[in-house]
Amino acid sequence: MSKREWTDDQKSAIYAKWINPEKTERGNILVNAAAGSGKTAVLVERIIRKLIPSEDNPNPCNVSELLVVTFTNAAASEMRERVGTALSKEELLARGMNQSRLHEDVMIGAEDSHITGKCRDGRVVELFRNGVWVL
Repeated sequence: MSKREWTDDQKSAIYAKWINPEKTERGNILVNAAAGSGKTAVLVERIIRKLIPSEDNPNPCNVSELLVVTFTNAAASEMRERVGTALSKEELLARGMNQSRLHEDVMIGAEDSHITGKCRDGRVVELFRNGVWVL
């Protein structure tokens, strides 16, 4: 985990709390900020903190439980590299990381764009409807 000095807004995104007292269900966040404001660094830090067990995170998640959307291949590559250097190969494998680079490009704002996720427990979660984020 980083030794970087975070702004209050960045800390809010990194440390967004659990949605239940048992710390078994995690909430969703949407990071929307200007170019060069540290979005990628914030998301990487949040991902790392979700994958590593700690006092604050006694139930670390599996990589398959994360949906991280970026709008450029460069940002996605940077995130993959930063997470890959922050955790050992063993830690990454234990958390379900693989070498897949499968992704879909969508046009934000296109009225026929929809993204729906299916959770392990069978729940269907709508993420993007008619070109607009619904989280």
